[in-house]
Amino acid sequence: MKRGGSLKRNTPLKAKSPMSRGESSLARTPIRRQSAKRQAENRKRREVLKDKYGHGLILCEVPGCTREANDAHEVLTRARGGSITDPANIRAVCRPHHEEIGTEPAWAYQFGFLAHSWDQPMPCPTEAGDPCGICRECIAAQEADPRYGSPSDLTP
Repeated sequence: MKRGGSLKRNTPLKAKSPMSRGESSLARTPIRRQSAKRQAENRKRREVLKDKYGHGLILCEVPGCTREANDAHEVLTRARGGSITDPANIRAVCRPHHEEIGTEPAWAYQFGFLAHSWDQPMPCPTEAGDPCGICRECIAAQEADPRYGSPSDLTP
């Protein structure tokens, strides 16, 4: 391409009527704020919170804190395999402590406000009654069951 010259179109532009503001050829559909699945999960979570804590004033569960709990904190986050509808996974905390859990997690692990995913019991992948030999429950059951013997029985 040579410099200095203007670009030439191969086909001429077709004359159209100008578009007015807000007019578009695409149909506009509103974006959902939450999916139906997330809405159902949030309804279930509200029910779980009501069953666990009831109505009235709920205090922060951090030892020594006397503030009102504003947030429901998940001990094991969803990204680590936790459930937001499991009552054992929910702790009531005030907003300052909820922020502190995120910024300084060492004390939160110490007091049980955060948990590692590897500390949680792994569910057995097989049917009940057929030990998999992988999960903690099946290993403990095999060690306790005389039919499976113990590792010391295998040595000559």
